Amino acid sequence: MSQFAPWESLEEQGQCSSENGSSHRIELIGSQLRATADLEVPATQRVSDYFGLLQGFCRVSDLVLLTHLGKPSRIRLQEARIRLDDIAVVGESRQCSCSDTRPAETLRALFVPKRPHRLVVMTPDHLIYGDTHLAQNGSLTAFIDAEHPRFVPMTNVRVRWLADRRLAGRFNFALLHRSHVMGFELQADGDAAVESFHIPGAHFGADQSWS
Repeated sequence: MSQFAPWESLEEQGQCSSENGSSHRIELIGSQLRATADLEVPATQRVSDYFGLLQGFCRVSDLVLLTHLGKPSRIRLQEARIRLDDIAVVGESRQCSCSDTRPAETLRALFVPKRPHRLVVMTPDHLIYGDTHLAQNGSLTAFIDAEHPRFVPMTNVRVRWLADRRLAGRFNFALLHRSHVMGFELQADGDAAVESFHIPGAHFGADQSWS
């Protein structure tokens, strides 16, 4: 049975209790979307694993729509289903108090040594700066060109609106929907400077501060 076939509440799904999973405060960014919401993740999965298994929609609770500059609006939804195709970035909110509750031995068993690569990524609406992590001999181009996982994990992430360069969000951890990627560049010095990322016909001013 499809996970999203019924419209039962999160409590009825048995995923709302911390005994059965973990709750994460996330931010959702898309072309016309900016919101913050609670996401319930089964105990056996990480946020990245969870989004990799979703089909069609993502179910969240306590959704608050944000303004272009990230200020909370008066619009709040107790429950909502968001189309995955409309999400460019899923960021773990800095106000999130969640943590991975899996045993330490499980985390060690899942650990695979990887190297960070600093990228600047362009989508139709955003410039995204962040580190993606690949296995020692992994190909960055092949990783970006691949179809899976649909959402690419990144760390130390900063998101700006492409139109006016205003800050859209910054996250210690985020997921990038790879279907939104139009172009990317590897930043060898570890600092994603937009001046080195050439977009034909576009002009940007000096980089603005994070605050």
